[in-house]
Amino acid sequence: MVISKKYENAILYICSQLGGSLRGKKKLAKLLYYLDFDRYEFNESMRSVTGDTYVAWKMGPVPEHFKEALSDVVKKGSIEITQEKESDSLLPTEIYTAKTDPDMSVFDDDDKAMLSRIVKKYGG
Repeated sequence: MVISKKYENAILYICSQLGGSLRGKKKLAKLLYYLDFDRYEFNESMRSVTGDTYVAWKMGPVPEHFKEALSDVVKKGSIEITQEKESDSLLPTEIYTAKTDPDMSVFDDDDKAMLSRIVKKYGG
């Protein structure tokens, strides 16, 4: 799958709106899920923002091309991923830090409203 500009900029937007960085791969995957599926529910639009499909994992739905999208934004230098050990019994937490501002021109008004909504409702 070719990762869309909207997908890349949605990741950047989410990180930038949450203080510049986001803690946890699971959190980022869930916010992308809410971005796409809340749009279906509230806007009755069958068009996702990211353009990704979702697969069922043990901890919930995950964008199928999530790793590829992250890899693309890291290669472009738009996001930096660091790891922080929080407990001896857990894997390190990945921290996603936006290094560039999102290009909001790729989003239409409905996209922008959904991005703002999911950050306010689920970002905390």
